[in-house]
Amino acid sequence: MKKFHNPIDGARSTAEPRLIVHGGAWSIPDEYVDAHIKGVKNAVKYIFPQMQNGLSALDAVEKAVNLLEADPTFDAGRGAFLNEIGEIELDAIIADGAALKFGAVAAVRNLLHPVSLARLVMEKTE
Repeated sequence: MKKFHNPIDGARSTAEPRLIVHGGAWSIPDEYVDAHIKGVKNAVKYIFPQMQNGLSALDAVEKAVNLLEADPTFDAGRGAFLNEIGEIELDAIIADGAALKFGAVAAVRNLLHPVSLARLVMEKTE
């Protein structure tokens, strides 16, 4: 079992990893519900075993979002809705609670994984 660091009080605790993946918060039409459930379950099925083998929470979040971005079912990456002029523009944010850092991008185009670009912003900028 992995020890986790609490950034608030510095304590280390032992805990099993947890993973919650959701595919958006909107009124999904009945004909798309099964595809959304399948996509979310696939992300958990792929990522959770890696977490049990030591994958960091930050890496798990990025990988899970990458899977949703690559799935045309979701309004992210490949499946994003078009803007008012018929183009795809994507926003993303990622945060590292332990380091108290975040990165974000807005209105990016021609990019499948904006969350990975947001992570680069977090890691490479001040």
